[in-house]
Amino acid sequence: MAATQDAVYKAVFDSSLNEFKVVFISHEGDVLSTQYVPYGSAAVAPNDVKCDKHVFSHWDKSFDSVTENLEVTAIATDIPKSSSSEEPQ
Repeated sequence: MAATQDAVYKAVFDSSLNEFKVVFISHEGDVLSTQYVPYGSAAVAPNDVKCDKHVFSHWDKSFDSVTENLEVTAIATDIPKSSSSEEPQ
């Protein structure tokens, strides 16, 4: 079909149609949480991050404005040795 007159088209972007998968992973590689987050929104970190023999430190990347699928991994540090556990000299 041939165009017979000028036409104006308006693109409409609805960010709510785009959701991204965010997977939170423990420092040992276990999946803690999987969420589907709308474009530009924040994911919610799991509350209970257990780290046997380690202390949770932080997440390896930001997830406050999600624009792509993400795997977010917990970073843990060694539990500091208590001074009370040292042997007397």
